[in-house]
Amino acid sequence: MIIVKNGVKINWYIDNMKNDKVNLYKELYEKNDDYLRNLIPMYRIINSCINFNFFSFLDYGCGQGNLAEIFKNKRKIKIYKFDPALEEYSYKSSTLKVDLIANCDVMEHIPENEINDILNDMFKISNKVFFNIYLKKAETILPNGENAHCTIKPKKWWLNKIKKIFPDANYVFSSYKNSICIITWKVSYFTKFTNLNIVFINLLETYISRFINFIFK
Repeated sequence: MIIVKNGVKINWYIDNMKNDKVNLYKELYEKNDDYLRNLIPMYRIINSCINFNFFSFLDYGCGQGNLAEIFKNKRKIKIYKFDPALEEYSYKSSTLKVDLIANCDVMEHIPENEINDILNDMFKISNKVFFNIYLKKAETILPNGENAHCTIKPKKWWLNKIKKIFPDANYVFSSYKNSICIITWKVSYFTKFTNLNIVFINLLETYISRFINFIFK
């Protein structure tokens, strides 16, 4: 169903996600409005996989992260952000097209019976999507008492599910614990080697930071 809001066509289904979880996340964000997630390590992983020219980027399920801003500052591209639980990012044009989508720590929050709809919605926007998917229960509990991660599946399940919409989907390396990264475009072994090096850099940076915090706490 398409409606028009302020002269812009809106996909009503996606903006409401057919369930009441959006309202739960709105409440969660309101309680944690000062939370900002630093996604520079995620940017490095995504950037290491890019083997094509691109000029536009969508952070699909952006939350309160800074991933889109990092891409804008470092790659000088047009950015878009979408998250139905945040008012300022809750609407997107039904005609939106971009060169690359990032979907980071989103899919595990989507009820299983709605995952295909979300995948199809992204496919209409771009055939190049970077996924980071968490494979375990979350530490975050929603206001109704449910775990924030409602769809917990093994990595092979996720790859097969995504491949049905994006046939070129394949794994790349991730520095995020209990997570997998999947991209929907083909890359060379050299690109995957570059990706692996970035993962090592991210992990080394994390361990050094923890060591310094331990010494000087």
